[in-house]
Amino acid sequence: MQRILLVLPSTTYRTHAFMSAAQKMDIDLVVASDHRQAMAELVPDTTLALNFRQPEAAAEKAKHFAQR
Repeated sequence: MQRILLVLPSTTYRTHAFMSAAQKMDIDLVVASDHRQAMAELVPDTTLALNFRQPEAAAEKAKHFAQR
């Protein structure tokens, strides 16, 4: 199964549409945003908090997440 990292601001309202499309296409979706998700501990492999103001550090964190 393919896995995609979807990077979105926490203020977006389009997350559900992307998640539905990924499910229909049998894609494992990880949602990254600029704030920790409220239920992140319950689904640790599906969410990732990144600091968008530090793109190099965010990219490094995403890389380490992908290698898990």
